[in-house]
Amino acid sequence: MPPTDPPRPPRAREWLRRHHDAGPQHTSSTDLRQAPHDALPQDAATGPDRTTPARVNLDDLLRADVAGLPRLHPGDRIRALHHDQGWRQGTVTATDTTRGELQVRVARGTRLGHRPGTRLTTSRLMVAPIPVVYFTATIVTLDGSDTTADGEACEPGHGYTEACGWWDPDRVYWRVREHRDQVTPDVYPQRAGRSPARWLADRLTARLGDVESFDGGRTFYGAREAVVPGRLTGTRAQPPGAVIGGGSLLGDAVAASRLRHPSAGLATLTAAAHAHGFTTDQLAQADALTRRGSRGPYQPTT
Repeated sequence: MPPTDPPRPPRAREWLRRHHDAGPQHTSSTDLRQAPHDALPQDAATGPDRTTPARVNLDDLLRADVAGLPRLHPGDRIRALHHDQGWRQGTVTATDTTRGELQVRVARGTRLGHRPGTRLTTSRLMVAPIPVVYFTATIVTLDGSDTTADGEACEPGHGYTEACGWWDPDRVYWRVREHRDQVTPDVYPQRAGRSPARWLADRLTARLGDVESFDGGRTFYGAREAVVPGRLTGTRAQPPGAVIGGGSLLGDAVAASRLRHPSAGLATLTAAAHAHGFTTDQLAQADALTRRGSRGPYQPTT
């Protein structure tokens, strides 16, 4: 907000906070403009001199409200907020930030005749992101050579190759793909019965096991390493730097034993999760939940 703009009246700040907490509630610029006008009478707040009514700057509120929406990028999944738009879900293919428009590829046929793959133009205010989690993985395979995956010299017999890419743990655990659209993300169900933050924390635990760190953006890094043909949450996994007490006593011992005596063909896998469509607060709450390790009901602090 430009420094010359007057401070927002308390009721305006409260309205804006409620909208950011609730998420997008209006589906056209006309509706969005009318909402604060109805909720905030122009004489509702007192001005700086405590006698003159302070007028609410609706344009300022609208700019702040739209800025508070989750950012959308090509590849993100979205849902229509108005069912009478004729489509329910789709994938963003392009964005026009200057006009607030999205190019959307419809996910399935609609009653208006749109076939799967049809491309439509819609306003950002008329859609909401569908929270999803994509995964990437790095697979390191010992090949018995004396060079690393980068071609650098290493101890003879300890050479390895490396594959990095998009990971689909439900379909092919020990393979990565080059493109994101070749894998299937975990999708937050609209009737999940859990908050998005709790659901995300549960998916991270189910896929990665222990979480080592969160980059503050959208990526969570796993703390465990799977040894083929094991899984990150199975018996053949080891937490880096530890053998005993890593959550799976037998698995850690087996993994450590195999890694101490590497042989050609042995492979290990590490993974990371990339959360799309979540708010900043939801990501922070999920990070706190994974670090706390609590499986009980999540109680928000606000």
